[in-house]
Order: sequence, then structure tokens, then C-alpha cells
Amino acid sequence: MYSSDPLPADLQTLVTEVETLARVRHDNCGQLLQLLHVLEDLHRKIYQEEFQPALPDSRQELFALLQDIETNDRWPYIHRLQVQALLQNLAPTEFNPGLGADIS
Repeated sequence: MYSSDPLPADLQTLVTEVETLARVRHDNCGQLLQLLHVLEDLHRKIYQEEFQPALPDSRQELFALLQDIETNDRWPYIHRLQVQALLQNLAPTEFNPGLGADIS
């Protein structure tokens, strides 16, 4: 989903709800901080449990994904990965046929 595309109804509902929660707390820094922590925890959970496992497992697929993101100018905030963590999803022979499972 990219910036020029409208959000699906379920995501738009989520955005509206979060904005409402923030507005209701607009004058309470502690409650806003709590909301931010909840969103950060949710972001981390989705990233670790859904996003990382969904990453491509071949160089070609990874390249296509990165090219699509770059073409559509829509890099989301993604916690920085070490290169090795990203490459774990690639089959060892895809990354370096001579080294097998060793990607360091």
C-alpha cells in the first residue's frame, strides 16, 4: 500500500480510532506517552512476528521488493536490521554458493 493508494477500510478505521485516542489525550502528556508506547509495542510485535517471516527468501524476490519500495517512494519505518539478519531469509546457496550456510 503506497501513499497514492487509498487505505483499505479496516486500516482507515484503525487510523481514525488512533487519531481519536490521541485527540482525547491531547492535554495529557503521560497518557499520550502511554499511547505511543502501546503503538511502539504493537509495531515491534507486527515487525517480529509477521513482517520478518514474510520477507522474501531469494535474492531475486528481495531485489523485486526493494525495487518496488524504491519505485513507489514509500520506505516505511523499519527497525534497522543488521545485514546478516536480513540475509537469514535467503537460502545459503542464493547468497554465496561457495560458503554454504556461512554468510559472515
